[in-house]
Amino acid sequence: MSSLHPHAKPNAEQLKSMRSWVLFEKLSDAQYKDLQQSLKYQPLSPGETLFSQGDPVTYFYFVHTGQIKLTRLSKEGHEKVFEIVRDQQTFAEALMFSRQPRYPVNAQAITETRVIAINAHAYLRILEKSTQACFTIMASMSQKLHAKVNEIDRLTLHNATYRLACWISDNVTQQDMQADIQLSTPKNVIASQLSIKPETFSRTLKRLETEGLIKVHGNQIAITDIQQLRNSITAERL
Repeated sequence: MSSLHPHAKPNAEQLKSMRSWVLFEKLSDAQYKDLQQSLKYQPLSPGETLFSQGDPVTYFYFVHTGQIKLTRLSKEGHEKVFEIVRDQQTFAEALMFSRQPRYPVNAQAITETRVIAINAHAYLRILEKSTQACFTIMASMSQKLHAKVNEIDRLTLHNATYRLACWISDNVTQQDMQADIQLSTPKNVIASQLSIKPETFSRTLKRLETEGLIKVHGNQIAITDIQQLRNSITAERL
């Protein structure tokens, strides 16, 4: 397990990057300056654990660069990926509102990762004095809850092809009819998040390719017609 270095502080560039995130952009300059006193900077190597399931909650986290997977292990030792947190995102912030909170999952770096740890008690003190900050975090948590409900819907009510097609669509940032996705996350980790076996993941990619919706070149997925893909998802023709 990784340990936070007591004197490791984020630099000016990292602070500026975090400042623009939704949970911090509404804070006054004075509030953000106060919060900086409690921040810790943590570099992580691939495979390094940030915290384990059952550890007491002291911090929530902002991923400056890299990727973190949130997982649990079954009794048989199988890993289930619940979420992949990417750069410029936060995680574990909802836990600061729990009584005697403990992390319900394991957090492990997928790639070289840099995180900023935000002391939960320090952030709560700011919330006590800022109505606007309270509404901001409530809105953020509501959006995450809505996303989780949609994810549960996909995992329980739809097949592997539908789940993977939705994942591809969700990860397209371009507005063009054609788009490319570079798989920076290992395929077995994505498969676990989608509750698909790795071999099924590969077969499903091949099926989407056969249907002319995508083309796969190693770790790159080229979407030949993003609108056609999304129309197929909407009509549930997958």
